[in-house]
Amino acid sequence: MKKAGMIRGFFLLLPLLFVVTVHAQDAFIAGFEDLPLMEGLIQSQEDNFSFDTMQGRLIQAAASSDTLSFKEVVSYYEEVLPNLGWQISSYGFFKRETGELSIQLLQEKPLLIQFELKTN
Repeated sequence: MKKAGMIRGFFLLLPLLFVVTVHAQDAFIAGFEDLPLMEGLIQSQEDNFSFDTMQGRLIQAAASSDTLSFKEVVSYYEEVLPNLGWQISSYGFFKRETGELSIQLLQEKPLLIQFELKTN
């Protein structure tokens, strides 16, 4: 009886362990509503910028990596962003109803990139 209860308890807690693990890995770029931070990128805390105008909003954030290439980063976002409603407009550029997002190479080694979002 005790063994069956322990097994049942384990299976009841197992989904909770998965949820905690998944959410612990989810990281988003500060200042952006739903732009995930790729594993291996580190967001710079000093190089973030947000500016509101009558025409919309401009948001910029920088991230770096010692291990990733720009090609790997763009490939990751080309795979992930369409699931979040973005359309690929060209290499490193994405569009959706609310605005345009670009991923720009600032430096190759170590990798330094800039995310820029212009909203309508």
